[in-house]
Amino acid sequence: MMAVGLGMRDPWPADEPRFALIAQDMLRSGDWLIPRVGGDLYADKPPFFFWLLATAMALTGSMRVGFLLPRCWPGLVRRCWYTTCCDARAGGRWRCRVRSCCC
Repeated sequence: MMAVGLGMRDPWPADEPRFALIAQDMLRSGDWLIPRVGGDLYADKPPFFFWLLATAMALTGSMRVGFLLPRCWPGLVRRCWYTTCCDARAGGRWRCRVRSCCC
């Protein structure tokens, strides 16, 4: 449910297209250390955000999916963690799977 519609839309203005292009420029230039816009330093956001975007774009090969995928990762990690931890405490996999889908 978390990733429904992933890749179905383009980045929307005002900031999203700029962020996507910065990550795309990181991929093209190979300069992963310093985010740049048109060759100028972009210091408004930490580079970690752009590293996530660029990594997702490289893995998926799509700007549409790669741009939105990092927003799903925290929720997916939480679900996997909850399912794993819950399994030991809940006393059964079936109950744990149901709880991780509902909570």
